[in-house]
Amino acid sequence: MAYLFGVAFLFAGVAGQRVLGPDASSAVLCAFFFSWCMTLLYRPGVLVTRLGRRLRATVAYGAGGVRGTDLVLFLRPFETDAEAARGVFPIPFATSLISMNLPGVDSGRTTEERLVRAFRPVGRPLALGRPGERLAYAGCDRVYLPVRNWEREVTSLLRRSRMVLLVASGSHPGTLWEFQEAARLLAPQRVVLLLYGDLSSYRSFRAAAHAGADREKRERPEPASAASRRLTLPEVSETGVLTGVGDSVLRGAVTFDARGSGEVRLWDGAMVPAPAAHFAAWVKRLAADQAEALTGLGDGRPR
Repeated sequence: MAYLFGVAFLFAGVAGQRVLGPDASSAVLCAFFFSWCMTLLYRPGVLVTRLGRRLRATVAYGAGGVRGTDLVLFLRPFETDAEAARGVFPIPFATSLISMNLPGVDSGRTTEERLVRAFRPVGRPLALGRPGERLAYAGCDRVYLPVRNWEREVTSLLRRSRMVLLVASGSHPGTLWEFQEAARLLAPQRVVLLLYGDLSSYRSFRAAAHAGADREKRERPEPASAASRRLTLPEVSETGVLTGVGDSVLRGAVTFDARGSGEVRLWDGAMVPAPAAHFAAWVKRLAADQAEALTGLGDGRPR
């Protein structure tokens, strides 16, 4: 939308140049006016189009209202929504006149939207709606679950999912339970942990998950078949990642092989000339690798 306005102002600038005359000062004035209008309209255009995408999302109520079995279930602490809803690599006002014409510049897509675009070939992206929210953030379709017995509804959705994307951040009890349930129900290759923000939040999640697993093992010994589904959460170091790159909240991912061993995949855009394009390619590669990992698991069923 912003670019359409910009083209309109370009024609206005050309018309103004014809009216004011062919001298150089008039041409410079018209060029400056065109660039200034593009700068002012870019951000409002991004926000308006993002609002349109938010309004276009499909909404369901209860797991029974969700159609289909090939789901990509997006689970996360609701507290991460606001940060992930920012546009990836927004254009600073002072540099927008230059950067708007460079390849790989952000189109206003948020982190969640980029994940949706990359993983849509795997299945239908679906996220749990935050209770009480008036309008969901752009990205996945939403399903709103009852506050009571929501765990039963999530279990039903997990059984119908081809893949689960879970934000491994902090020690929220609900997120930890969702991780344990996904590890219990799904093949390890179907689980992808997303690393958001400071890597210390993943370390907190890892420590809490290990503590919960040890406690559950003491209270309720597992049979060998269930123990084989245990996912091993690897350690993550700060090496190779710059936590302040761009405005992307996504810093990496953890994927699992058939034995449940985790592998860390960090994204570092500090040394690339076009971090937005590099980030989009990294997410697309992650999705393609996980789609390939599902090929040996049959017809797309969780187990």
